[in-house]
Amino acid sequence: MNLPENTFKRRLLVGEPQIGVWATIPDASVVEAMAGAGFDWILIDTEHTPVEVSTIPGLLQAAAPYATSAIVRPVVNDTALVKRHLDQAAQTLLP
Repeated sequence: MNLPENTFKRRLLVGEPQIGVWATIPDASVVEAMAGAGFDWILIDTEHTPVEVSTIPGLLQAAAPYATSAIVRPVVNDTALVKRHLDQAAQTLLP
């Protein structure tokens, strides 16, 4: 089984410019609208927003059909929390 390519990290490694946006509203329709707007990446922030760990899967699913990279920012840099986000299918984290 091949894992999905992490285009965000690949583009970072080659120095390709990317334009993104921070998602601070815990609503899948907002994330989907941002993903459909053509941003290269969307950072789902749980540190300074009302976005809770339990809402992350729905937000990642809302962005998944689009050519945008969804990045999750955990509320704290905690190993157990990072593992939870990885279990929720986050490819990229900003601790």
